[in-house]
Amino acid sequence: MHEASIVQSIFESTAESMRKEGLSRVTRIKIAVGGMHHLVPEVMNHYFDLMKQEWSGFETAILVMDIIDVKVRCRKCGWFGPVEPPIFMCEHCNSFETDMIQGKELLIESIRGEAD
Repeated sequence: MHEASIVQSIFESTAESMRKEGLSRVTRIKIAVGGMHHLVPEVMNHYFDLMKQEWSGFETAILVMDIIDVKVRCRKCGWFGPVEPPIFMCEHCNSFETDMIQGKELLIESIRGEAD
């Protein structure tokens, strides 16, 4: 499961931000995850809850995930809209000549915390 390594990276990046911003505690981390990552929110939260005890200042933190739909733009007719991977077909003209416009994102959108 790649969820564990992603959660580990979230803690590492957030810990760096804590140092830069002078935070002593993190209370909430919000991430944006594109549908192409196929992350399971329950598994992400499970790993987050296990790992947060190992990181100073994260003991009461929560993880919020914003799942971003996979969307494509058709090169033939210009249609833009959501698709269900692994089929990247235009719903308007049935062409497979599409470009993925969104759905690959994986980023920390916001961090809430407290300073002493």
